[in-house]
Amino acid sequence: MTAVANYEALFREWYPRLVSLGTAMTGRRDVASDIAQEAFLRAHRDWEAVRAYERPSAWVRKVAVNLLIDYQRTSARERAAVDRLVGAPVAESSTPALTRWVELTSTLPTRQRQIVTLFYADDLSVTGIAELLHISEGAVKASLFKARASLHQLLESEVRDV
Repeated sequence: MTAVANYEALFREWYPRLVSLGTAMTGRRDVASDIAQEAFLRAHRDWEAVRAYERPSAWVRKVAVNLLIDYQRTSARERAAVDRLVGAPVAESSTPALTRWVELTSTLPTRQRQIVTLFYADDLSVTGIAELLHISEGAVKASLFKARASLHQLLESEVRDV
């Protein structure tokens, strides 16, 4: 398989996954799409080095997650101002499950939302999340515990209201 074919196969498999992951983390499909494109642009630019990695997909995901975290950090004030004016952002998704996930996790603190999304939506292990976010496994476990407790309370109250 040629280098171009390898890149195209990686793109076809991982671009939709990165957009879904980004949408789940940010609640914004447009931002997720831009970030996935940027991650693949960087992979294309450095393809000779990236294709030599054991798992080029892990490299692209790492770049995308780092870009997502940077986006969340740098736009926190802007999002807070917009949220005050028009309410919480809603994911632009045709997938009901993804839309529901964004609704549920939008109430969580950013770090908890990142970790619970990487764990459940991207199927990363605690160790994998810790390495990706450069935090301890204990911090990942604590965030998962808190996120699960918050989501449990939210879902329990929804069930009671039905």
